[in-house]
Amino acid sequence: MGIWYLDGLNVQKVSADIPKDFDYNLSREELLLVRKKLLEKGVSVVNYYIHDIPNDDAVCRQIFEFGKTMGIEAFIAEPKPEALDLIEKYCIAYNIKLAVHNHGKDISLVYWDPKNLLKAIEKRNSLIGACADIGYWQRNGFDPIASIEVLKNRLITIQVHDLHEKSSKGHDVAWGTGISNLDEVFNKLNQAGIKPTLIGLEYSYNWGKSMNDIIASRDYFDRMVIRLATQIP
Repeated sequence: MGIWYLDGLNVQKVSADIPKDFDYNLSREELLLVRKKLLEKGVSVVNYYIHDIPNDDAVCRQIFEFGKTMGIEAFIAEPKPEALDLIEKYCIAYNIKLAVHNHGKDISLVYWDPKNLLKAIEKRNSLIGACADIGYWQRNGFDPIASIEVLKNRLITIQVHDLHEKSSKGHDVAWGTGISNLDEVFNKLNQAGIKPTLIGLEYSYNWGKSMNDIIASRDYFDRMVIRLATQIP
């Protein structure tokens, strides 16, 4: 599809030959096989989602060594607030970012609210910031434009969703065809000078039959980037 930069996920299986989760428990040899495959295809895993990075020194070291081996720029996670001191130390040591993600209130007890998320990270090293899932913002009643304004330059990465309706049941549709006003979202990111590691196309609907909508979303994004790049100030 001409998409060269990816988010990895810790519950993905590596391959038929390595039927294990793509995570820090893989051997170095297995990780290097994955890295070799990515390099051969010209694909980079820029971000990597691992829901919990625990407040455990040995596990933290394993996770960040995994990130170093895979060339990951940012971990997307929802660690417990008490783990942030330890994670911050490893972010600095490995020069890998932590983008704190938001689900709904039922999963993200602290981070679901952009203001709470900012409060948890604002006094920390700039390597620690936010992963804005604008789908969950909208399902929880938060306006994406106002939420971007709250977090500003603490946004490390964005997971974009265009929803079919403004409600807790809103589901993905092809970008530019829903109610999420993505034109204004991208305008806001551009005007604020936010340069995320990745604009994430996370399409969580119509499983197994969503390829056409994903391609349409890619095409929308390409048009948007060209429009923003050629705007007259």
